[in-house]
Amino acid sequence: FVDEFILPADLASIANSACINEATIVGYRSDNDDFAERDVLIDFSLIHYGMRKDNPVDRISFYSKYNTAEKFPISSSLISLCVPEKYEERIIRIFTRTPSKRKQIQGAARRLMEELSSRIVASSSSSSSAHITPNRGLTLPNNLSLSPAKRRRLDFDM
Repeated sequence: FVDEFILPADLASIANSACINEATIVGYRSDNDDFAERDVLIDFSLIHYGMRKDNPVDRISFYSKYNTAEKFPISSSLISLCVPEKYEERIIRIFTRTPSKRKQIQGAARRLMEELSSRIVASSSSSSSAHITPNRGLTLPNNLSLSPAKRRRLDFDM
């Protein structure tokens, strides 16, 4: 695993392999990076509540405790104040086949996402301020040692 980007709804149009693919990430390498297309894997995910952009609670009918023959809708705000504003999200995950190149690939992927989001915001006629922000928790530190994990053997013979 290298990195993950959750796209704002305004930038959902770039969540496809025509805009973001292995070749475009390789195109954002630094001068001293040595990874190739075969080192990069990209996964596009769409997560929703089963109805894409629509709120599933809007399609539920409720019944009165005193008149079970009559059904009626209820506004989401009357059900709970903890109802989300969006009901789907697009996630782009970047993986690598070569763990020693994670830091290089992460840097290139973040440069690509920064370029794409600034390009879309600049061309947008609305006052959209959508921006792809990297997850600080996934940022690889500069002094990270990528030594192979030690494997422990379990001895079941007794």
